[in-house]
Amino acid sequence: MISLLLLSLLAQTSDTRIVRPERLNGSRESGRTGGAAYAFFEAFPVNGAGTSGACSTTAPTGAKGEALTFTRGSTATCTKTATGGLATTGIANGDLVVLSSNVARVEYDSAGTLGLLVEASRTNKCLRSQEFDNAAWTLGQTGAPGLPTVTANFATAPDGTLTADRFQVPAVSAAQDSYTSQVNLCTAAGPCSVAVYGRANSSNCSLDICSYTGGATSQCVRTGLVTTGWVRLNSNATAQGGSGSIAIGSLGVVATGGLGANGACDALLWQADAQDGSYMTSPIPTTSAAVTRSAELASFPVTPASVATGSISTRVQLLATATNGLVSATASGTFKQAVITFGGERAYVGGVSLVGPLSALTAGQHSAVVWWDGTSTNLVLDGATTSGAAGTPSATNALQVGNYDATTNTDEPGIYSRLCLDPSPTRCR
Repeated sequence: MISLLLLSLLAQTSDTRIVRPERLNGSRESGRTGGAAYAFFEAFPVNGAGTSGACSTTAPTGAKGEALTFTRGSTATCTKTATGGLATTGIANGDLVVLSSNVARVEYDSAGTLGLLVEASRTNKCLRSQEFDNAAWTLGQTGAPGLPTVTANFATAPDGTLTADRFQVPAVSAAQDSYTSQVNLCTAAGPCSVAVYGRANSSNCSLDICSYTGGATSQCVRTGLVTTGWVRLNSNATAQGGSGSIAIGSLGVVATGGLGANGACDALLWQADAQDGSYMTSPIPTTSAAVTRSAELASFPVTPASVATGSISTRVQLLATATNGLVSATASGTFKQAVITFGGERAYVGGVSLVGPLSALTAGQHSAVVWWDGTSTNLVLDGATTSGAAGTPSATNALQVGNYDATTNTDEPGIYSRLCLDPSPTRCR
């Protein structure tokens, strides 16, 4: 059976490269050539076959050239640093790229492997996100330390444009604030995440960012800025006493959640975000109105000859705690997915549940393999094995990447790599 499968795969590909791709668990294949060196389907393998460069406009493919079906009805920001969208420090000018609608975002995960970034829809409600001199922003102070000074378009920004503003803040005591803000942005009583890119202009200093409501629910973070690279300041308020607001500056006392005394800071600012949700996603530029980044839907058309037995695996860098998935979704109409779903969900092939339910996964890197042999089904999640009842999968015609739910829009943001699907129970292990 395996010999016939290999002969079939050799007949389907003209690729004659010698490759020894690394499996999910780190072992390597040997003695196989060309497309047959891969499982029935693989994408974003460790050797990079089919993977375009970080933030490239060239669409990635499967390792044997399988086309990626990808949709996103808006532009989106991609990060080229060694840890991709995970990067909060060491961001250089030109590292951020805005890609057109329906262009997939390839980014590095924390292990330096390129994968596909998939995010849910989010809206940046912070207006004039790169124009801190605009009237959309209000300068304020508590205890009269002095207002910040803003100089527009003073320096090069992380996207390589001359749009970074100079932001000079005086020193404050523990009873003082000096800041710029926008108020009543996020949904009342819901979680509100805020962020801004900052860089020290003349010498290293510290700057604060707060998600606040004017009450005791403020969440403030003080971050050190350096002159050698950009830092993304981020604060996530899990609950609000009213509509969430953003404040940036030296915040000793703001809304009773301030951080105490701080020295003067001569900084550069760029791209502020205020998003409903308990975690921050990739930046969304705005001008005079809020802007929504559309949800991303990604899949590869793959139709194994049989799914009576098989294996499926992936690795993902989750950007937030997952409640719904890694590689996931259930069958929808005529679109039958081979999927792995996590966070209270299950593993599916062709819409049939094989293993589950499972518990939520924290933000960070995870690996998963599901294999079934007609007698039992097994899940290996981060090295730990869980057994399940034998499943009876139906046919599948696509491998979906990311947990896309068009109704509730609850995809878990992550960078997905080392995707594998094969009729053999051992091939993707």
